[in-house]
Amino acid sequence: MLRLALPGLLLAGITSPAQDSLKYWIQFTDKNNNGFSISQPEQFLSARSLERRSKQNIAIDFKDLPVTEAYVDSLRALGANILNRSKWMNAVTISTDDTALMQQISFLPFVKSSQTVKRFGLLKPDDKFEKLSPTFGGQRTFNDYGHAFTQIRMLNGDVVHDIGYTGKGVLIAVIDAGFSEAHTHELFVNLRDEARILATRDFVDGDDWVYDHSGHGTAVLATLAAWYPGEMIGTAYDAEYLLLRSEDVESEFLIEEYNWISAAEFADSMGADILTTSLGYSTFDDSTMNHTYADMDGNTTRITIGSDIAASRGMLVVNSAGNQGASGWKYVTAAADGDSVLAVGSVDADGNYSNFSSQGPTYDGRVKPDVVAMGQGVTVSGFGESLTATSSGTSFSGPIIAGMAACLWEAYPHKSNMDIYRAIIQSAHQYDYPDTLMGYGIPNFVNALYILDQPPPPEPVREAYAHPRVTGDHFTLYFRGKSNSEGTIEAFDMHGHAVYVTPFSFRAETNYAVPFDLSAMPSGLYLFRIRQGGWEVVRVVKVER
Repeated sequence: MLRLALPGLLLAGITSPAQDSLKYWIQFTDKNNNGFSISQPEQFLSARSLERRSKQNIAIDFKDLPVTEAYVDSLRALGANILNRSKWMNAVTISTDDTALMQQISFLPFVKSSQTVKRFGLLKPDDKFEKLSPTFGGQRTFNDYGHAFTQIRMLNGDVVHDIGYTGKGVLIAVIDAGFSEAHTHELFVNLRDEARILATRDFVDGDDWVYDHSGHGTAVLATLAAWYPGEMIGTAYDAEYLLLRSEDVESEFLIEEYNWISAAEFADSMGADILTTSLGYSTFDDSTMNHTYADMDGNTTRITIGSDIAASRGMLVVNSAGNQGASGWKYVTAAADGDSVLAVGSVDADGNYSNFSSQGPTYDGRVKPDVVAMGQGVTVSGFGESLTATSSGTSFSGPIIAGMAACLWEAYPHKSNMDIYRAIIQSAHQYDYPDTLMGYGIPNFVNALYILDQPPPPEPVREAYAHPRVTGDHFTLYFRGKSNSEGTIEAFDMHGHAVYVTPFSFRAETNYAVPFDLSAMPSGLYLFRIRQGGWEVVRVVKVER
């Protein structure tokens, strides 16, 4: 079940078990005699995937080799139905009605281990998810972004778009529960007409049709790819997409984590740059499969291990933090606990923490969520005669961030996935004082552009921040003295003209809070640069009248 998707999921209404095969995860001992070689990766990875790795100096290794086909054929010959494969885990998922078959399989010399990942289907009602609310009427006061303006403006995403970065040339894989009506919805006319859905794949049913089962993925996709000026524009409306289904909305079993890993491997082989996932796992219909908070240590659950492997292949993995903040569980769910996963929590339109948003820290004490974005009252795709709707959940704050990350990567295509990851975190408004509710806070993607544009400073960029980031007349610049030295504080408009320069005497290990009166400055973006010794940092402030 999409436990991250929306707050207040409906879990009642289970009916009698459906007739279904048992499903198992079979892990192999090796990849001997599989016919592939690390020296010839073009046999199993696309040119786009190899290019991504080359840019980031990532070597091909054992995990990239496909599983040995002879082992798969042996399982099939015994009567097992092969569902999905995982080269990273060197395993397959199978289904069978013959429980005695599993004993035969366990004695095969190339089988390392087996695990039951689904016992039988438990039918859930169609209204398992909270219904989306249509958005009717309202004044269009927010230019072309329509009702989606606030969720983009909060991140300075509109400014990034105005600069010219819209995700063009970046491939985003969306792994979800289904994309009902996305092949006909008016929000995606440009996406379809420009053939920017490069592939679809269903890892639950084993086919390429993903436009059924659930509209949740469609709502997620809208926050990214929508293009309907005056109604809604997404954060990466010029990007390319893979639409992948790994989640079975009719039940919740461990197999869905393994489906996800297979989907992520497919995305890797296709050359995806970003994986965005509004899924998360903690408890299951079969309690013997349940995770515990102790499992949220970044190294235990299968989906978290798979997510970190995906990141090691050069993809930026963005995962919704979860909607468990007000529940007994409370904490982030897998795979948001991954140390290489950008976990995204939720705030409302005013930037306040959403009480449903899953909290940190991880079990081993790391900051999670990493950042937050608007996930409460978000504009998403509508249904019927309504083009747009509103909904809430970290399911939407996550892809909003993923789309903005695509804009960063368009601007700096030779940066690594972890460069993008760090820039997003370092640009966030409470990077100096992260907490368990909002992590490092709300990113400022204009700041992130400048962070990526600078060579790594001798000290972290976190030593300075501006509050508020968007202001009318007043704001305060906070920074820390690096050394006993003379320096300057300068401000420039977007044309590069200096509008403020003052000398400043810095003292080592001293915190400063310098107030500014901007009442005489016209509206616009201003770059404030702090220079001391051989160190400098830039912060962006937006003045609005």
